[in-house]
Amino acid sequence: MARGRGKSAENHTAAASAGRATYQGKPCIHGHSGTRYIGHRGCVDCARQKAAKRREVGTAQAGSRAWDKRNPELRYTYTKAWKARHPERARLLSRAHWHLRRARKIAAEGSCTREELYDLLERQGGRCAYCGTEHGLTVDHKTPLSRGGSNFIVNIQWLCGSDNSRKKDRTDAEYRQLVGLPEKTEWDA
Repeated sequence: MARGRGKSAENHTAAASAGRATYQGKPCIHGHSGTRYIGHRGCVDCARQKAAKRREVGTAQAGSRAWDKRNPELRYTYTKAWKARHPERARLLSRAHWHLRRARKIAAEGSCTREELYDLLERQGGRCAYCGTEHGLTVDHKTPLSRGGSNFIVNIQWLCGSDNSRKKDRTDAEYRQLVGLPEKTEWDA
């Protein structure tokens, strides 16, 4: 018998040599099937239940927020170090967060996630939708929120700071006509 632990250890050794991630062992204390992970010998069903609990709305965030409250100095240190390693992403995150918060505050219709904003940035090639520059990008609403525009991703584009300032509260079509841009540029998503 392998490692002196009985039948379960034999199953573990056979599964590991066959290249599988699990093996059949004794049922866990909760009475689940007995399928175990090789690495830590944990019950597969118990792990799935824990993962499902973490996926429940707010559970993971609540745990993270609680840790942040208990460890403010560490959170500050980790955040500062991450921002130093990822300055461009940190700046974009900050700007994206501000725009999403502003849209929520004025109760604009629709919403988008940070992931959608990053996908849009990638589709635009990391460039301003008007001039094609890659620096100082900000989130812009094609139809401004002040004129009833939504916060859905189809109404959002990335612009450089100077184009966004010049556009003011004009719609995308109005601004393109004003500066003589075509309906679509090569950088448009």
